[in-house]
Amino acid sequence: VFSPNTDLPSSVYKSDCLISLNIYRCNLSLQNITSTKAHFSRLKSLRLYAVKFADEHVFNMIMRSCPYITTMLFKECEGLKTVTWVRHKYLKHFTFINHRTHDRNECNIRIHFPTLLRTIDIVGSRILFLGGHKFDNLKILSLDWIEFSRFSFDCSSSYEFPLLETLTFKCCHGWTRFDQILNITAPKLVRFLYVGRSVPSLTFATPMSRQCRSEISLRCRGDDPQTWFVKLSGLLHALGQSEILLRVYQLDPYDIHNINEPYIDNIIIEHVEVELLELTIGNLPSFPRVLNRLFTICRPRKIGHVRGGESQNELTEFLCNFLMKSSDTEFSSWKEDLEEVTIESFDADTKQWEHVALLPESEKSIRFQLKWSEDANCEEEESSSKRRRMFE
Repeated sequence: VFSPNTDLPSSVYKSDCLISLNIYRCNLSLQNITSTKAHFSRLKSLRLYAVKFADEHVFNMIMRSCPYITTMLFKECEGLKTVTWVRHKYLKHFTFINHRTHDRNECNIRIHFPTLLRTIDIVGSRILFLGGHKFDNLKILSLDWIEFSRFSFDCSSSYEFPLLETLTFKCCHGWTRFDQILNITAPKLVRFLYVGRSVPSLTFATPMSRQCRSEISLRCRGDDPQTWFVKLSGLLHALGQSEILLRVYQLDPYDIHNINEPYIDNIIIEHVEVELLELTIGNLPSFPRVLNRLFTICRPRKIGHVRGGESQNELTEFLCNFLMKSSDTEFSSWKEDLEEVTIESFDADTKQWEHVALLPESEKSIRFQLKWSEDANCEEEESSSKRRRMFE
């Protein structure tokens, strides 16, 4: 650990016997490296924390001096404008973390194909994939606070991840810039996580297994709510074979009334089974319409973790009345398929969910079990079978 604005001692660059090197808070300048000719011929792990680079040439010089590097981590480093990742022979794990909001888009990370990387974890940068579409060895790809451009991906063909197990997109920007849908082939995927304001334009070329868990967290907002629901339907169908946890945050009381119902009916033909639906309610008067659209495109088996500005009792009572007592003809499209609604309360002592006849007076954790008609389930199974045959 060095004091801020202290240059890395020249003796470190001469340590050709090092296997692992962790550096905290110092400056890396090209002058010091060239004067000592960096020797990291045995280095396998390099982790840099709050290190300031004079420029990207320093990064390139260090990389050329580490022929056997397998693990590299940059956390809250400064001075890297462009990181061009070439075909490094042994590198398997690459992590770049930048939580500084003022320069989050300053660094451009370019990853060239082919690569032997097994894990990529990037937070806070721009990103560009170059030279191909196939990651033969990648098992974990996590992108957080990434700025996409229309050049980030080449959507002309599918990106292939034959060994990928975990795929994460969190708070990534720029999905609306894609002219085409990003097509992904990941037959061994077991976890997909997406958190964002807009619905991503992506699909999966291979059907997902029931062993895969998909967690989707979205804000129900935007200039065109009609398009938002249509895109959500497309995303849920792409994930339809997996176990889906859907979180919807309705934080703004935007005008949900301008959705064209005939247009929705023509686009959204089939509904997708969702294992758990979690809700954040920002405006109670408009939220029934949001739920109506959601039930048009998906069939949740459970609804839980309802949050909002009102008290927990008010929210659960509102949802209970909506599910069990609403007779509005506007909701008849899904009401006729909903056979039974049961209430469950979480017992803190037994750590289990238990059926209750009435809503408890105390603010306990409540969830609703929804049973849909067999006809609706059969229709969904038939439509899922059709989708599977499309990919075979």
